[in-house]
Amino acid sequence: MVNMEENTKFSRQRKDGFHRRDTLLSLCVATIMERELRQGMARNGLKSIPIYPEERECQHPTAPSIIRAFQNVEKFEVVDRDDNVTEYFPPLLTPLQKQILNLMDVPATLYA
Repeated sequence: MVNMEENTKFSRQRKDGFHRRDTLLSLCVATIMERELRQGMARNGLKSIPIYPEERECQHPTAPSIIRAFQNVEKFEVVDRDDNVTEYFPPLLTPLQKQILNLMDVPATLYA
């Protein structure tokens, strides 16, 4: 017979473990994004980039500001009845988005 109390406890421990791992992974990704952009700025002699709203300059970009800069990136595909792509419209990156990708050494072709 299955002990529901033990089963619930195990399930809760599993969820907590996944949550901690996801949080740690997210923090690592955010840190790497910030480091790559800031190092790219230093390599290129930039003290700041206009990543804040209203294109205000920022000396120390954070992961949320980097992500916010890409929040409007969209691509479109037109598909036929058989789910074959008949037309593809790649995202149009802004000059700031291209600059961020360049500073982070991420090829813009990843967005094609």
